[in-house]
Amino acid sequence: MRKEQMSKEQIKKTRWLMSMQKECEWLEEMAAKGYFLTNITMGIHYTFEKGEPKRMCYDVDRFSLSAKPTLEEIRHKEMFLEMAEQMGWKEITHDESQNYYFAKEYVEGEINELHNDKESRVYRARKFGNFYREQTKSVLTWAFVIVVMDLIFHLIGILLKENPVKWFDWFTLFYVAGMLGFYFYGMRISNHLEKELSVTREEWKQMMDPKRNRTERKFILTMKGLNRYLNKKHFSDSKDWLGVNADWQAQSVADAEEKGWKFVCALENRSIVYAGNPDKVEQLNDSKDEKGIRFVSMIGAYGVFLACCMLAGGVVGFLIAWMQDVR
Repeated sequence: MRKEQMSKEQIKKTRWLMSMQKECEWLEEMAAKGYFLTNITMGIHYTFEKGEPKRMCYDVDRFSLSAKPTLEEIRHKEMFLEMAEQMGWKEITHDESQNYYFAKEYVEGEINELHNDKESRVYRARKFGNFYREQTKSVLTWAFVIVVMDLIFHLIGILLKENPVKWFDWFTLFYVAGMLGFYFYGMRISNHLEKELSVTREEWKQMMDPKRNRTERKFILTMKGLNRYLNKKHFSDSKDWLGVNADWQAQSVADAEEKGWKFVCALENRSIVYAGNPDKVEQLNDSKDEKGIRFVSMIGAYGVFLACCMLAGGVVGFLIAWMQDVR
């Protein structure tokens, strides 16, 4: 009888949501329908309890204390939980990776955000970004171990004149390819999380609004090509950042603003895009800065990196095959 009652009061849903903002928005939609979050397992299995529909606010933070946490780390977690409770936020649950979920009933005219200032949002975003980046980088370590094991098996095969585990070559190939794919995807997700958690919910909605923002994918290798693509309405500063030390961004912005340019965004390849009226701005870069391949597109940089890996693997494979033929 109790089991039947529990099954009627609770429902379970499985959702794969890589956006924390979208996840909180979905939880609020469920609360508006009368289903309130009670537990999360594996980061994708959600348990809801049936109740009276309410307008709720959900937010998330993480407290992944190390195996030997410092007193400062422990105090920070305690202080944050106490502060959240004083603001009316209740800790609902946390998943296995120590992502903590908070909820409070929406109150008109009050602060309905757990992280209601820029500093706390950026601090929270960096915690998520660093966590997922570290998790993603760990797969490369295991990929390296698998490659080393494969080389050891080949060396043993040379000594024994027969490879004892021929299937391991295929396993290595698929494993390394899969881990590289996971690495690039994981890095993209970590950067996306850090970006979206640094802004408010309203700012995030504006970022995701297709009417306000449009994404185009172009394979561009040179600064000259990038400037031509932007139709001369924007300009990319590609100064030698290796020669300007760590303050190159500040120097670039200062130079651009002095010449009438306005900051638009920074690119992943350490260049900065500016916008300005062509009739009122001065030239920002020398013509020499626009020549040559500067890998404006990160796909180009990744492509060269993978090509170098393939070349190195081909050389190693050739040497191993040659040693086998010599014997």
